Amino acid sequence: MKRLVAALALALAAPGLAAPAAKEAASPEVYLSEDGQTVYLIGTLREGSFLKFDAALQDAPKARWLFLASPGGLTIEGRLIAALVRKRGLDTYVEYYCASACTQVFVAGRQRVIGKEAALGFHQAAVVDAKGRTKGVRLPTTRKLTATTVFGINGNDTLRLAYELAGIDPQFIDKVLQQSHSDMWEPAAPELLAAKVVTRLAERPELLLPPRAVSRAEVTARIAQLPLWRQVKQSYPSEFERAAADTWRLANSGAGLETAISLTRADLTRLINPRLLTASDDLLDRMLALHARTAREQRERDYPLCDRDRLIDNRPPDPAQAAFERNEDLLLAEALGSPAVSTPPPRDVAINLLANEVMPLIGKSYRRGDADSGAGGCRMSYRTYEAIGDLPKEKRVRVFRALLAYPKLI
Repeated sequence: MKRLVAALALALAAPGLAAPAAKEAASPEVYLSEDGQTVYLIGTLREGSFLKFDAALQDAPKARWLFLASPGGLTIEGRLIAALVRKRGLDTYVEYYCASACTQVFVAGRQRVIGKEAALGFHQAAVVDAKGRTKGVRLPTTRKLTATTVFGINGNDTLRLAYELAGIDPQFIDKVLQQSHSDMWEPAAPELLAAKVVTRLAERPELLLPPRAVSRAEVTARIAQLPLWRQVKQSYPSEFERAAADTWRLANSGAGLETAISLTRADLTRLINPRLLTASDDLLDRMLALHARTAREQRERDYPLCDRDRLIDNRPPDPAQAAFERNEDLLLAEALGSPAVSTPPPRDVAINLLANEVMPLIGKSYRRGDADSGAGGCRMSYRTYEAIGDLPKEKRVRVFRALLAYPKLI
């Protein structure tokens, strides 16, 4: 029973938001600067990214720099691109964000430079199926690879080889390969320099920024229009600055500003969760009604917001999701600005409520393995909100509060 409840808690880690496990964006744009000396690669590394990059390099005999802005993607695509970077002796540069499989490409550079506010993200490689669903992790082995090994490669062995070829500190490599694939590690600049991941820090942008680059001022102006962000700035100023910086990086790494805000918003909702636990019954009842209504609408439309490719492909925001987020933001902001009036339920009470009132209603979803993938977990979360919303009035707020409490308690 504990495993079942834990799976539910994970599926509901970001209430109401159908976001992928990792911060992902659009397939990469690859193009050359006007002088032909810089190649730009912006977005997620997906099937065919290497061919696109190879074609660009063939038309760039004078290329010296590779400007990277990517949240990662397919490890094999990153490895192939990294091989071309090494072959051409390119220098690599990150002004915004480079994570996961993108780091293989970055460390292939001769000079490896990051901007003053850039971030590099590291974690284990995960095994994914043809639909991009995470199927687990193959732990790194002691197999000795070479730069020309092609077939049958464990993704984490691929990462290790890329870092070893770059001369990175073995202890740093070990830490990366022990980092959960669902939890990105973003080391500070001094640690990156000490481990020889980065060869130099740039005090100001050293390459021409992409033509559609989003400035920090644009990000600040946009989020200043949103009530949840305004309340977070007042209640948690340091968290607000961190979230704004993350939004800026993601917006410039292929996601676009609105998608980046939606992704970062998920972190804000988790930040506010403790305040929801002490909110009034009336506020939680209104929030549950919003979730349950949205869940019913999603079921009737076959859960379009659980389509993982929606965020990856940077499609226009879904009107229903946009409306949900606007309404939930108002309730979250109200919770942040209100005094605590309730007490969170003890662990055993929360577990028993969920086990007795919710699990019998969604057990089939779990047995079908719905919690094993991002899209399945998303559908499971909607079914859960709908089930709680259908409970008798005297039960539903108590059960909803238990649902909010349990992820914090495990």
